[in-house]
Amino acid sequence: MTKGQVRPQENYPDYDDLITASDVKNSRPHPDMIQLAMKKHMIQNPNEVIKVGDSITNIEEGKNAGCALSIGISTGAHNFNQLFSAQPDFIISDLLELLAIIENYNNPNA
Repeated sequence: MTKGQVRPQENYPDYDDLITASDVKNSRPHPDMIQLAMKKHMIQNPNEVIKVGDSITNIEEGKNAGCALSIGISTGAHNFNQLFSAQPDFIISDLLELLAIIENYNNPNA
């Protein structure tokens, strides 16, 4: 392991995986990183994936991969208006907001 690399399972046990642009041929907004994550975790249907990101290209990546939802979070690279221009399914300002979104997605008639 070279300096600067992180092995998630050793240093961050809450992470299932870490995939970066250097792991795939095409970076965002191409869907390659999401597709690699799906392959590694044996997920065949992109409707089982929610993409959350802080930039327009993150939202575009989720849409290009066919994710169930592409969600912008306004606490990073782009602000609300910039994220809105990419037409995400939702824009959140706190990751805890995901809980209600996922609950409503999984139980639309509740």
